Amino acid sequence: MEPVAPFHVDIPMPHYFFDVKNGHRLIDPAGVDCANDDDAKRHAEFIADQIAMDLPHRTDKRVVAVMDENGREIATVDVREKSVGG
Repeated sequence: MEPVAPFHVDIPMPHYFFDVKNGHRLIDPAGVDCANDDDAKRHAEFIADQIAMDLPHRTDKRVVAVMDENGREIATVDVREKSVGG
């Protein structure tokens, strides 16, 4: 008898968009696949950290808004200037 191959189903990952808001909205046209809402929020935290490093000493309030594939805003992450060393 031949071995049976394991059953494999490709389940697509949810797709999220990461808009930047600071009084205006910079829309993310491409988005990223993430495992779930928590994973998407972690990705938004990474984006917020990158923005803070690229644009230090800004005083305007900026946030990264996490949008699910249905266009619903599921979280926001503040962009905050990082102190030296972390």
